[in-house]
Amino acid sequence: MKKQEDDKLKPIEDEHIIRSGRLAVGDGHELYWVDWGNKTVKNPIFFIHGGPGSGFSADDFAKFDPKTQRVVFHDQRGSGRSTPLASMTNNTTQDLVADITKLRDKLGFQKISLYGFSWGATLSLLYAIANPEVVEKMLIGGIFLARKADKEFYLNGRIATHFPEVWQRFAGNVPKNEQKDVGEYYKAKMTGKNEAQRKKFAKEWMLYESSIGKMDYQPSRVEKSLSDFASEALSYLEAHYILNDCFIEEDFILKNAHKLRDKQIVIVQGRYDFVCMPSAAYELKEALSDKALLHFVVSGHSSGDIVQREVNKAYINMLWLDS
Repeated sequence: MKKQEDDKLKPIEDEHIIRSGRLAVGDGHELYWVDWGNKTVKNPIFFIHGGPGSGFSADDFAKFDPKTQRVVFHDQRGSGRSTPLASMTNNTTQDLVADITKLRDKLGFQKISLYGFSWGATLSLLYAIANPEVVEKMLIGGIFLARKADKEFYLNGRIATHFPEVWQRFAGNVPKNEQKDVGEYYKAKMTGKNEAQRKKFAKEWMLYESSIGKMDYQPSRVEKSLSDFASEALSYLEAHYILNDCFIEEDFILKNAHKLRDKQIVIVQGRYDFVCMPSAAYELKEALSDKALLHFVVSGHSSGDIVQREVNKAYINMLWLDS
């Protein structure tokens, strides 16, 4: 296990990396970051990873063209190669928004664009709302608006209409008298003192999300793809954020979407997304101006679904071909 963690913390190597490093952002947190692609581009894309807690990987480089685009990747607090791993201390949405500015300042960029899916889209929207003068363009999808309705959809059984066996397994770990709020029960177990239970419920949380993320659900493939290292960090931080309403007031994003009406924003949303309800993407588009584009695609939540992946790539090249 120790060797696995050490390997996960090693810097990523890639021929298109311009520079990389670690940034101390305060509160004991240190972020890992990579500046990648065409170094002549003045205004880069900031890749905002999902989760919260998933981090980025070298596989994410393949989404972009190093000849025409410049992309800054970073692991958010508690995620990936950032330290301390899975820490919930001094880890809020406001901290993550401030960290992006700290990284942008360190790297010397005046203007940036944003790319983010799922939690990455939520954080991208929140960063742009807080810093509209800095953000030029956005490509987002898997829209999660961090409202009670979004949390209910994901964590309180509404997916059971299409994934009954997956929901039964997830909720089945919770005593019947506690099933009014399955997510809170999981959070209590994942933050308790019993290490075996922490690991068990963290893995079950990650297994649940992985099972409903793609259209071609195959239980054996999902089980094989999970590692304890990844599931624990992602599960702890997802529960920490979602069950604290992502540290924003109800309907905050839609109430402040008017601040982004002059932005070029493309939303790519899976029509069959059972993690983030497609209606949230529609509501966001309605709150933005006609300049924003919403494209529903035949996919689930995963940006790895082939249709969504290819549509995303097309929009990346459309938005940033001449970055």
